[in-house]
Amino acid sequence: MNKIKTAIICCIIFPLLVGCAGRKAHPINIQQLGDSNKNCEALMHEMMFIQNEINRLLPKTDKSSKNVAIGVAGLVFLPAIAFMDLSKAEEIEIDALRQRYNHLLSLSLTKKCSP
Repeated sequence: MNKIKTAIICCIIFPLLVGCAGRKAHPINIQQLGDSNKNCEALMHEMMFIQNEINRLLPKTDKSSKNVAIGVAGLVFLPAIAFMDLSKAEEIEIDALRQRYNHLLSLSLTKKCSP
């Protein structure tokens, strides 16, 4: 009877733990207030910042090897699976940063800024 109770509790609690895996994405707004008022220097500066952010986030998008290792550990110690990062937070943020970059690039071309 105790084994059945333990199995039921694990079936209820385990999905809750796995549901917490990863972090929530915080994508940047593509168009921001005051974009049209920025001069060429400000546009270029922000575009360089966005490129640096994309380069910082790119290595974090490949989570497969880490998740495989945790999955294997989960075969021995089941709660380890709760530490798998199944979110696509970095990919969502990179996509938003690329769209923001393209928006700023469009503004800079409209203002005839030189690279």
